Amino acid sequence: MPKYQQTLCTLATLVSLTISDCTTSTGCSSSASCDVEYVARRVYGCGGVWGSDSPGIASAEFLCADGYSICDTYSWAATLGLTKELCLSNSLMPANYFYASLQSGPGNFQCDETGTDDLFGCASTDSTIVSLDDGINCGPFGAQMSTLSANPWQFGWEPYGDDATELTQAYHWYTKEETTAGNGDWQYTSNVAGGVLCCRDELPAMNTTAMYETTDDMVVSLTDYYSTMETTEELAGESTAVSNTDDQTDADGGDDGGDGVEPRSVFLAVVFVVFVVGAVFEV
Repeated sequence: MPKYQQTLCTLATLVSLTISDCTTSTGCSSSASCDVEYVARRVYGCGGVWGSDSPGIASAEFLCADGYSICDTYSWAATLGLTKELCLSNSLMPANYFYASLQSGPGNFQCDETGTDDLFGCASTDSTIVSLDDGINCGPFGAQMSTLSANPWQFGWEPYGDDATELTQAYHWYTKEETTAGNGDWQYTSNVAGGVLCCRDELPAMNTTAMYETTDDMVVSLTDYYSTMETTEELAGESTAVSNTDDQTDADGGDDGGDGVEPRSVFLAVVFVVFVVGAVFEV
């Protein structure tokens, strides 16, 4: 990806993260709590429970809102803007809140498309119920849970079955606490600690004719649209399309007179204005 395109995508993500939270847009259903917004309108940590009568991470699909599904691969989560830094952030998540994806693998901290060994997802770096080893090779998913993890059942996770089928056998229930510290008489509470990662099913196309109700909606539409563009050719194609439209208008007798405005320039201008306004109000 060209350097300027990487910068564009980074700005898009930063803007998105500053203008939305779980109260204005959520990827979690009404059956879940919206605990974490990793990437606005794209990736969420949705808290909830499902029991031993329907084990497996896929059984928690109901925790995701319409238009979202449990993140199935680390590559799609990365495309949506999730990074390992966000996925392991102490400021976004309390300790031992784990959000699982459908990504699994053959074991040994590795991901692939067919394995069922281990769970991969997000948790803060001060969590003790997951592995946060540097050897985890799973894109932005920096936390791993297995049958060998330290006491995940205290926080509702029951990754049981044999040691190579956590993806299809694990379920998530309420947390447990001792009635008296050190007695070992663990009892269920009404607290829920973690759940699943919900990813947007597809990136939206930019709607250039829509009337936006707020400036936030307009900026999000622009950032969604331009952060999907992967190559210089795609951006060039957008610019050519606008220029051709203007040329056609002139040929038909219109009074436009311009060569067309490159959409990427408009987008960067909007980003600049948003950051300037934000800085002024911070002062």
